[in-house]
Amino acid sequence: MTRQTSSQGVTFRRRGLAGLACVAAILFIALIPFFAFKYIGRALGEGRLRAMLFRTDVSVPAHPLVATIIAVANDRVKFALRMRALGSTAG
Repeated sequence: MTRQTSSQGVTFRRRGLAGLACVAAILFIALIPFFAFKYIGRALGEGRLRAMLFRTDVSVPAHPLVATIIAVANDRVKFALRMRALGSTAG
């Protein structure tokens, strides 16, 4: 068995640009979830994403903007259900 020098042990150096592109693609794909969770967590509010993923109790307060959006959506759903109920009884 022969010993390899450090330049022979790293395979993408001998492969040139194609090897470097493969390593860059692997790193790019591997880092997507890291940054995605970072930015989604920032949008949802401090600790909320972690609570949603790892706990069943999601009582961590949301960011005020997210709480407002959820409240407006709930109001619209309630309004639509009331209108549907009124429409079905009137006809």
